[in-house]
Amino acid sequence: MDIELLIEPSLADLEHKNAKQDPVNDPLAIIEWKANDEKKCQPDIGWLQQYTRNSTNVVGYSVCSKVKRVRGIVYTKIKKGTCVP
Repeated sequence: MDIELLIEPSLADLEHKNAKQDPVNDPLAIIEWKANDEKKCQPDIGWLQQYTRNSTNVVGYSVCSKVKRVRGIVYTKIKKGTCVP
């Protein structure tokens, strides 16, 4: 299961690209979800680091939910290109 969630400040900000496909709005946060395999989160962490390095007002989260044998949630918060506690 792979899910991406964008959190926007308002409905008017849902448009992310103009007619030329250039970025025009950044979300407040991007949350990437994976299930049962923390290794699948590594690519998400990498691109969230790159994205938040360029878009410094965006906070990224890589979340891995464990729903099989062991239950729980592991997450990494990314801000300004850096994983933060």
